[in-house]
Amino acid sequence: MASTDKINLKNSPKHHYVRTTLSSLLGSLALALIIISILVVWVDHTLTSTAAYTKTVAPLATSPDVQAFVVDKASGVLLDNSDAPVRDIATQLLGEDKVVGKTDEQLKAEVTPIVKENLTKVVSSPAFDTLWAHNNRDIHAQLITQLKSDSPVVQLNFHPLIVGVIDQLA
Repeated sequence: MASTDKINLKNSPKHHYVRTTLSSLLGSLALALIIISILVVWVDHTLTSTAAYTKTVAPLATSPDVQAFVVDKASGVLLDNSDAPVRDIATQLLGEDKVVGKTDEQLKAEVTPIVKENLTKVVSSPAFDTLWAHNNRDIHAQLITQLKSDSPVVQLNFHPLIVGVIDQLA
């Protein structure tokens, strides 16, 4: 009986190191491809669906950095606008008596903080959230068009958003 209890090492199967290594590598590759495909499907869904895109970028309207960007751009457009000279804006905001005898640069320096303060109030309001969502639907259409083109550069037009913010000042 002692002879049957012994393990016969000569007849046991050999360990296949090459097969084990290859299967490990192929398993890791399959896992990596699954993760990449999930990411690609998510990006495709988020970028091509207007509703998903708008939902993704909607919280940016309350971001202080985005609000500061919009305030800076809107104040620049407003104060550098040839259709509404700084003198006219200063007259409305400061009064006729405080405008007399000052250069456009002096007026611009006085008016800029007032304009930025008022613009900050606008971008902090719930109306800006609505404006942001509406304009991002339009921006999404631009984005899809540019991504489908052969252009290496993607340009987004935020001008309607800036004009909308300025219109809310009135």
